[in-house]
Amino acid sequence: MSEVPHDELERLKSAAERAGIELREPQLLSLGDSATIAVNDEVIAKVTRFPGQQSVAHREIAVSRWLAIEGVPAVTAVADAIDEGSYAVTFWQRVPEHRSGTAAEVAECLAQLHALPVDSAPDLEDVQPFVRVADRIDASPLDVEDKQFLHERLDELQEQWPPPAGLGTAILHGDPNTGNVVATPDGQVLVWDLERFSIGPREWDLTLQAVSYDTCGWLSDEEYDEFVAAYGHDVTATEHYPIFRDVRELRMTSWLANKADQDPAVRAEAQRRVACLRGRHGERPWSWQAG
Repeated sequence: MSEVPHDELERLKSAAERAGIELREPQLLSLGDSATIAVNDEVIAKVTRFPGQQSVAHREIAVSRWLAIEGVPAVTAVADAIDEGSYAVTFWQRVPEHRSGTAAEVAECLAQLHALPVDSAPDLEDVQPFVRVADRIDASPLDVEDKQFLHERLDELQEQWPPPAGLGTAILHGDPNTGNVVATPDGQVLVWDLERFSIGPREWDLTLQAVSYDTCGWLSDEEYDEFVAAYGHDVTATEHYPIFRDVRELRMTSWLANKADQDPAVRAEAQRRVACLRGRHGERPWSWQAG
């Protein structure tokens, strides 16, 4: 595993001491908007990497505790969020033995979540599909021409948002990929990564699996059919699906571009995604590689 970046490690050390959590040979599990770090055998930490995200971290803890009350299985917070200057650290119960959820399991979790009363959730904001997209583009090592294209694409999509919510408004997960729904050996399915919980059109959640299917080629025909059957609706058949799809594709591209300095293969894939969005690789599916 990669070494934990210095700044994130220092924030983790301080927060763990304040929370009374033992820190044993921390290991970096992933590096995105937050650094996800194994603290010990029982606990995982998420350390924000962008300043000003304290409210998001505190809301994530509140959502975890609210889901437990509502009977929705989810990752368990083991402490309150700890503010470290303009950053924040959260601590979560580690699930050492698990696999990524299937497309059908993701759909079942979304159906359960979308059925909850919107006014029962703890102080959720309206969905913000463009949060940090511009910052990611600016921070990426892409060339000037590609960055200009992405900014122009961002401007276009912001003008088209929000499209009508044909399926109605619901409590959203925000990032319901198969890695954010996990299954344990005893058959329990848990919702993970709660920082994007919000209120908005159901299409926003459903589109992520649709894009995984018809843009990225990560789901087979059978897997996507199982997703549709489990939820009860095919979002690709809705009138405004292309807008939701295009925003998802831009978010996925900017997210990977922001990681492009970590590995030459990641940079090559980020450049390829931009080329796809610019129409240089024909029609979808584009068979994007996972970042």
